[in-house]
Amino acid sequence: MQGFTLIELLVVVLIIGILSSVALPQYQKAVNKARLAEVRTTLKAINDACQVAELENGTPPSSFDELSVSFIDSSGNQATGWRLSTKNFMYQFDNTLDHLHTYGFAWAPNYEYSFNIIDGKLHCWDPRGKGICKAYGFSQSGVGCTSGSSPHLSTDCYVE
Repeated sequence: MQGFTLIELLVVVLIIGILSSVALPQYQKAVNKARLAEVRTTLKAINDACQVAELENGTPPSSFDELSVSFIDSSGNQATGWRLSTKNFMYQFDNTLDHLHTYGFAWAPNYEYSFNIIDGKLHCWDPRGKGICKAYGFSQSGVGCTSGSSPHLSTDCYVE
């Protein structure tokens, strides 16, 4: 008689289930780290390009069009105006935040959480209290985050 018994098949399915339950959280951590790397490098590049443009022109730039570097969106087009879309985030250019030493912020789809750089540190804002910032490895802080031009304080602000 050839083939596998029902018990042998159940054991194999059980082993696969155990292995996948261990691997899935690690996979999710890796995905979160990759998304965080994207938002960190993109926001830093936006801020750096804006600071260079402000030094060159004497005034803060008002859109991506005024920068000496270009940013490519998820469709492969050059970003113009004040918004940039990538696969994971929307980036908004905002020169009214220069008093916080930042020129832009990023938010996830459905506005569940957002990021910005203030004084060189990446901040995460979790307005719905879903623990997303903690999942990205941020710790809660008493300093303000920014969404648009309004600061949000300790209960929903996290710093890397």
